[in-house]
Amino acid sequence: MQDYMKAFSALMFDIRDMSEKDKLFTFMEGLKPWASVELQRQRVTDLGSAMTAAECLIDFTSETRRDR
Repeated sequence: MQDYMKAFSALMFDIRDMSEKDKLFTFMEGLKPWASVELQRQRVTDLGSAMTAAECLIDFTSETRRDR
């Protein structure tokens, strides 16, 4: 997911005329289904909060794998 987030951020620097709503939709569509569902559950409303929440998911899944 980190690779996706880096690639998405790079694309957003090149695309300047996309609305925030479209950016959020596009970001959510590119996530793995479980991550998209979790962000929808958290009711993220903008790209910044979606990316922050996704980073927390990365941290959580990394910790879970280490605990096994």
